[in-house]
Amino acid sequence: MQPPLSIPLFFNCQEVISMHLQRIQSFIEIARYQSFTKAAQSLLISQPALSRQMKKLEEELGFPLFLTSRTGIELTAKSKALHEELAPLFSQITNIIEHYQTEGRIRFGSTPYISTYYMNDFMPSLNTIDILVTEVRQNSRELLPLLENRTIDAAIVEGPPEWEDLCSSFLFRDHYVAAVSNDSPLAGLEEVSMGDCLKEHQILPAENKRFTDAFQYLAEKTGRSYKSTAVHDHAHSGFVSQGMGIAYFPELMAKHIEYRGITFLPIQERPLYRDMYLASTSPSAFQRLLHVFG
Repeated sequence: MQPPLSIPLFFNCQEVISMHLQRIQSFIEIARYQSFTKAAQSLLISQPALSRQMKKLEEELGFPLFLTSRTGIELTAKSKALHEELAPLFSQITNIIEHYQTEGRIRFGSTPYISTYYMNDFMPSLNTIDILVTEVRQNSRELLPLLENRTIDAAIVEGPPEWEDLCSSFLFRDHYVAAVSNDSPLAGLEEVSMGDCLKEHQILPAENKRFTDAFQYLAEKTGRSYKSTAVHDHAHSGFVSQGMGIAYFPELMAKHIEYRGITFLPIQERPLYRDMYLASTSPSAFQRLLHVFG
């Protein structure tokens, strides 16, 4: 007598459902990117594995899903109609699952200065949600690829973030202040102008292209030329304290730190700044964090 088949069949049914959902998600991603390569990167699987999934799905459906063209791939008329019905349903399923996972842990990416000088003020509220800083980078823009590949769920980044699938919201504007040696003639002033700054040798960040581009634009706008040295962020204070030039620090950092031999000065009209955004791949995590930071 053969053993009952109910338990194996139950698990087989579960596996079939899971496989169908996976293939449907893959189909939707391919249709979205019009590319197997980009869809595979988004799904974090190999392109051959993705191709096998689609071949299996075509066998199950009984009709081809894609046509090849000079520009890439296209949906067939039938698969296009299928996509139009499946995409909103799958999005709804994803949103429902996220809704019921609102108490899940949020993997957060940050920079040392954001963690220390911004998030610290929100610790009582952050302690009420399950958040863990799992990735730290010197430049917040380095966190965007980690969001895109789902290594982290949320981060505070300099923006606005360009990735269209991110939930994002403006948090605050962080102005830059001038940093000069205590021995500099500028150290006795209440504030400095960009003209004053540009007379000095510039200590500019080697890794922050956004800042250097903005600085170059302001210099050209004033019609002044300048000499500069590009150094790593952590070395700025040493160069300035030794009187080797003028540098620029985020105000959020400058107002919390006292560097020996350095005076921080506001810049007239505050022309140098960066806008900081909360960004997340998860609508539920985004809402929970926005409730804290917003």
